Amino acid sequence: EGSGVKTIYVMVDDSDFGVYENPIGFLEEGKHLIGYRVEDNVGNMSKVKFYEFILDKTAPEVMLASDKKPVKIGDVVYVGKNYNFGIFAHDALSGVKSVQYSIDDGELNEYNEPFAPVETPGLHKVEYFAVDNVGNTSMKKAYIYYLDINPPTIEFAINPEPFEKDGVNYISDKTPVVIKAKDAETGVARIVYSIDDGEEKDYQYPIRLTAGTHKITAKAIDLLGNESETISIELTVDASVPEAELVPTK
Repeated sequence: EGSGVKTIYVMVDDSDFGVYENPIGFLEEGKHLIGYRVEDNVGNMSKVKFYEFILDKTAPEVMLASDKKPVKIGDVVYVGKNYNFGIFAHDALSGVKSVQYSIDDGELNEYNEPFAPVETPGLHKVEYFAVDNVGNTSMKKAYIYYLDINPPTIEFAINPEPFEKDGVNYISDKTPVVIKAKDAETGVARIVYSIDDGEEKDYQYPIRLTAGTHKITAKAIDLLGNESETISIELTVDASVPEAELVPTK
C-alpha cells in the first residue's frame, strides 16, 4: 500500500529462497512445501509464510465384485438373478469423490449401493470408474457377464417302462428308477429326491424300490441356484411271483 512491491521471493521444499518469476510446477507426487515473502521498494521485508500441500497424481483403484461367487465356464462369467454387484474404490491420497457406472452402454449412474443384474437373461456389460477429490479419474473398466435365470429340466427314466393297469403303474423290484436332468447354461449341480415324502437326499445312483406303492419326488438345481420344477411319480412294485396251475380237462 506504500511504496509498492519490488520482489517476491520463494523457496520450494528444501531449496534456498530465490526470486519468483513464473508459476511453480511439481512433478513428484507427495508432500511439498512452498515458503514465500515480499520486499517492497524501500527495503521492507514481510514475514515468511508457508503453504504445505500433497500432490496427488494417482487415480483411484476401482473394482467390481458380486456378493456370490460367479460361475466361469471358458471365457464366460455366469451370474444368477439373486446376485448383487458392488463397486469398491480406494484412493490413498486425496480420497474417492465419486464412483460412476453404466449398464449396457446406458446412462451414467452414481454408485451409492449394491445393485442387481439386469433382469433380461443373456450377455450384459457393466462399465465403471472412480474420480478422486482432485480430479484424477481411473480408467474405465468393463465387467461382462451372462445372466442365467433358466432352471434345469428334469425327468424320470424307467426301463422297462411301467406297466399300466387300472390307472396303476407297475414295475418290478429289479427295475431301476433313473432321474435325468440337464441345464443349457451352467450345468446341473444337484438332483435331490425323496421317497414317500421322507427325507430329501442327493441323487447319485438309480433308485430301486421295495414291494408296495411308493411316490418319488425330485428336483434339479443348477450351478447358480436356479431350481427346476418339482416332479413326482407314483409306482407300485410288484414283487410277487406269479403262480400257475395245470387243470386237466375232461
